Amino acid sequence: MQVQGRLIVEGHEHLLFWPVDEVAMLLTEHQGRLTCVAASGEVAHRPGPLPDEPPWIRVSETSAVHPGHVKSSRGFVTGPGGWRVPGRLPARRAPQAPASDASDVVYARRVDGRVVRFTLRGEERGAATLRAEAAAHPALVPAGTSLVNPGRIRSIASDGRAYAIALDGGHELTITRPAGPRLATFLGLASLDRIAEGNPVHDAMRALGLRDWPAPLMDLSRDQIRSWVADDEKTLTANVVWETYRLRLRGQNPDYGRDQRGFYYLPVIPILNHAGFLSASPAWLGYDDPHFKLLERVLAELVGERALLEYRDLGFDEPTLETRRLGSHHPEVLLVLEKHSVEREAMEVARRFGVSVVVLGGQPTWILTEALARMLRPAVPGCVRIIAYVDFDPWGWVIIDSIVRQLARYDVTAEVAGYLVRPSRFTRREIASLAQAIPAPDAATRTKIRDWLRRSGGVHGKGMRLYADFLRDVPRLVQAFREESGLAETRT
Repeated sequence: MQVQGRLIVEGHEHLLFWPVDEVAMLLTEHQGRLTCVAASGEVAHRPGPLPDEPPWIRVSETSAVHPGHVKSSRGFVTGPGGWRVPGRLPARRAPQAPASDASDVVYARRVDGRVVRFTLRGEERGAATLRAEAAAHPALVPAGTSLVNPGRIRSIASDGRAYAIALDGGHELTITRPAGPRLATFLGLASLDRIAEGNPVHDAMRALGLRDWPAPLMDLSRDQIRSWVADDEKTLTANVVWETYRLRLRGQNPDYGRDQRGFYYLPVIPILNHAGFLSASPAWLGYDDPHFKLLERVLAELVGERALLEYRDLGFDEPTLETRRLGSHHPEVLLVLEKHSVEREAMEVARRFGVSVVVLGGQPTWILTEALARMLRPAVPGCVRIIAYVDFDPWGWVIIDSIVRQLARYDVTAEVAGYLVRPSRFTRREIASLAQAIPAPDAATRTKIRDWLRRSGGVHGKGMRLYADFLRDVPRLVQAFREESGLAETRT
């Protein structure tokens, strides 16, 4: 865990190298990640496991502390920043590791054709070559065209093009990204961007700034919260969601809102207000206010894109059962409706064929897809076959692409077996009166239409749309469903 007396940890955006004597607490959090608390109260993280080496001692199965920076009282060990864990310090403590006797050489590089050694005392003339300098000072390792002492590194940050290395004594060194892997190898790291590879959950937590806190967010001061999130409202909103998830994992069930809007009112609005992110009275905030829209995006990212949790993990109620139904004879066939306006006709078709059905009401939401997947998984061990009842246009087909992708996030494999609304199901006269040209006001829309034309053929090769509402006659729908699914009506 240590490199020349430094513990390497991951800050919000860069790697930090903390002297081991300045690390007060190491606490196990989600999926084995460690919360690392410095003597100053600063918080960072690293992969587990907990160390079994001085200067830290175990006070429980999930925490280790530096005795010099914590206090023990009434069955709890308390450290900097208000962090408090169950446990006791042993009456007789193992001897602490001595402070690192790191060389005072910080780094060396060529300056005007000669090697210069930079130390805590100042500059010195180095050896004749960098190779000779490294031989004379074994603590130095290659860092691009320079040599650096890992025991004197304070942090490594990247701007995407190069790495900036902050060193003891106020020294700084910059190396190119191609030089990064070699230095990472000497430091025992996967890269100079992260400590280890192979844990997408930890990577997502770091990218979103998710962490445990020493107390509930509402009980922390504004300064404590802002020291981590700064002016980034997204990071705070994500941490409100994460705190709720972590509380429920520990068996605590706070009485928060049970849908997105209710959760926004409690706990999101009070915490945003407490931290100084609300500029207007919450009573004035409507569905279109930016704070609520941000919460929607954060939930979609944590639940859908990152797959860190599910809506039910937050105590959310499932969408009403009227939005979905499991098929009585063919649960593996799913009729997907874009619109409520054709719901009655579609439900009749689903009943006649004994297939599953879901009403999206527009683009699929992650919370509805989560409930749909929970309904389908026990009944359909294999692939779900989707019959789409959507507008015949690019956006209708994007809806189906989205539901296939979202179901995959919940381990449900789905494929599109057919589309009910096609030009072939309308007469020439109907096409002439019903088909509408798709507006293409910008390049992005024109590209979307071209892509859809390649897939669908359009209306006689043209970028024209047909709404799902144009095909709502039940006998015609039944015939279309029979042709697309290959099923016969069930006898009930």
